[in-house]
Amino acid sequence: MSKAMVVTVVACLVALALPAGVMAAEVTIAADALEADCGSLNKTITAFERAIAVSSADQKARKTLIGHVDRLQSRLEPLCKLRPHGRGERQIKIDDARAIVILDDVLAALVDAETAIEEARSLSRSESREMVQEMRGAMERVRSLRALVRKSEAPVEAPVVVTPVVAPVVVSQPVVVPQAVDKATLKSLKTSVGKAAFADRKVALIEDAARTGYFTTDQVVELLGSLSFDDDKVKAAAALYPVTVDPVNWHKVYNAISFESSRDELRARVKSLKPLGQ
Repeated sequence: MSKAMVVTVVACLVALALPAGVMAAEVTIAADALEADCGSLNKTITAFERAIAVSSADQKARKTLIGHVDRLQSRLEPLCKLRPHGRGERQIKIDDARAIVILDDVLAALVDAETAIEEARSLSRSESREMVQEMRGAMERVRSLRALVRKSEAPVEAPVVVTPVVAPVVVSQPVVVPQAVDKATLKSLKTSVGKAAFADRKVALIEDAARTGYFTTDQVVELLGSLSFDDDKVKAAAALYPVTVDPVNWHKVYNAISFESSRDELRARVKSLKPLGQ
């Protein structure tokens, strides 16, 4: 996703579901930036389709991967169909909630395609690696925006200034506690982690989830149960710590790690991280 589009959209996404008294703005997308992003993502899909056609994938795997090509095209289509309302205008205005849904759909389709590639056993290692690189390049363009969107999930309320006879008083805003992912989302994530063929891919899936969601300590323990080795558990736990909604219960996580040396390593990592809300 180009910087021009990221800056323009994210600066306006604070308008999503804002209550009265909260600062808001409209989502505006530069048409030129959007055209460039859509062109780049469409090239990725075309390259993916060509790679499947010349690959060593068997008939079943080929059919599955082509299905992901179709899904990518359908998810990208609403984004690329956006146009300015007036002739000669170069800005596209869109409902903020719709913008988020479209971008999340594109990202989800890319993640699913990458998982399908890694599960296609008939592909050679080099073919799988090249396809995955294509998917990850496209994901980075979308993920840069998604990371900024996450920062806007807890809207900043406009300070309430009370003007008494003596002097103005600024009332501090209330602390907003993020909502942890629901059971269905957690189950879906655990399923994806369980299906991943390699340990580093399992950890990467959990790290990706930590960029876009929040978790309870009990959910963290569940996710660590999907990993076999302490080194991987330490990496995953360190990624999840800053987005754990109840850090006071973090002591439960150490019980999910087998060796004391690994627990000490996690403790050292956590010391350098800020818990949620600080």
